[in-house]
Amino acid sequence: MPSNATRDSRPITHVSPARFVRSRSVVARGIGGELLIVPVRRGVGDLTSLYSLNGSGATLWEALAAEQTAADLAGVLQQAYDLAGRDVVADVERFLSEMSQLGLVQCAPAPADPRPSPREPAEGKG
Repeated sequence: MPSNATRDSRPITHVSPARFVRSRSVVARGIGGELLIVPVRRGVGDLTSLYSLNGSGATLWEALAAEQTAADLAGVLQQAYDLAGRDVVADVERFLSEMSQLGLVQCAPAPADPRPSPREPAEGKG
């Protein structure tokens, strides 16, 4: 979890199908065993908003280089930390919620529908 974020203790009752990805408006660097994330505003790093992730938060951040659902990320944590059989989806959704509120993670755009769109009726016919 980000070091300056608050915890939300409300239970999460479903797993969202939304896909998440890192914001393009941040830079991240590993320093001294921690991952530091800095938002970029107007082309300059905003050092007043510095976020630090370690352990599982850094693992999730690395996985978010590609689009992921909360269930995907829970699987990453279960494998990385040998948590087989433990339900970590609620923790992952809380992480995603906090990171989204901070602008560090965003919902990925919905994939384009591969089905062709229905044809419009020709004008003047009918």
